[in-house]
Amino acid sequence: MTDATARLTEAIASLPVPLVALVLWSTALLRGAGYYLLGRLSRGQPGGRLDDWVHRASKGRIEQAELRMRAVGPKAIILAYPFYGVSAGTQIVAGGLRMALWRFYLALGIVSLPWATMQAVIGIAAFQAVVAGYTPWVLGGGLVLLVAWLGVRRHIVRAQPDDRPAVT
Repeated sequence: MTDATARLTEAIASLPVPLVALVLWSTALLRGAGYYLLGRLSRGQPGGRLDDWVHRASKGRIEQAELRMRAVGPKAIILAYPFYGVSAGTQIVAGGLRMALWRFYLALGIVSLPWATMQAVIGIAAFQAVVAGYTPWVLGGGLVLLVAWLGVRRHIVRAQPDDRPAVT
């Protein structure tokens, strides 16, 4: 390892967790703003030609979706956040259905802060393990856990009775 690489890895490994969490949280908020804006722009201006076309083409489904989104509101963003892809879709839909921006950001801020903190803690610990040379032990431990989980799943599946009719 070169001297520059060693200094870089030491600098990354010594980053304070709160700073990394703050950077990850701000990234989540910026990404959410992009998704919200994408949804807003895809719908067009209220009363504009694109908006009028959407209402005509949807045959009332947009109005129903807007009512549901207002009823569920920010809870949809909170519940969908842990699921990759679903959270982005929910944020785009929130923008397209013109959820109030302050409600959107309140929900996004509340749910993304614990995730950013968790990612910072786990990310720094994983990076420090790699830098310290514990990579084989970490990978081996992960492999042992995976094999154990697969063995338990196989045992559970075999223990279940077979309800299928016999083929003669």
